Amino acid sequence: FISKVEFKLHPTFNPSKVTVNKAPLQIKRWGWGIFEIKITIFWKKWMEKEPTTYNHFWRYTYNAKCSPESEITRNSD
Repeated sequence: FISKVEFKLHPTFNPSKVTVNKAPLQIKRWGWGIFEIKITIFWKKWMEKEPTTYNHFWRYTYNAKCSPESEITRNSD
């Protein structure tokens, strides 16, 4: 169903734009802070569906377990 996923990270990441087109459709990066990630899902052509974009608000909090917190919202575009 998915042909590729495009991640637009904070500009301090190099590269800040990453495209993944094979499973698993994910990326792993190390960093800290609070920033937004734009995630665009591109569907297979036969689905005849426009890309879906989400804004993922990422917040690393430093506690005893150093666990990340996040929230995903879908764009209305």
